[in-house]
Amino acid sequence: MPRERFCRSILLGAKVNAPPDADYLTLIDEVRRVGINLNQLLRVAYVLPNHIDNQRIEFVLRDVHAVSDLLCETFRKVAK
Repeated sequence: MPRERFCRSILLGAKVNAPPDADYLTLIDEVRRVGINLNQLLRVAYVLPNHIDNQRIEFVLRDVHAVSDLLCETFRKVAK
């Protein structure tokens, strides 16, 4: 954020948060890598549908979405 915008925000009563620590940023990068790997695996699954059990894919996707929701909730709490 530019210095002028930062100063204006402070004068208008904005709350200043400390930047996240390195572990937080590392976690975000790792989750992003996992998502990329899952995306690649799903592309293969759609190209070769006879070699992968669709029910198993749906089960794993539900778990991935649940973990993603928990991570998003955690990130929102940390960002406040």
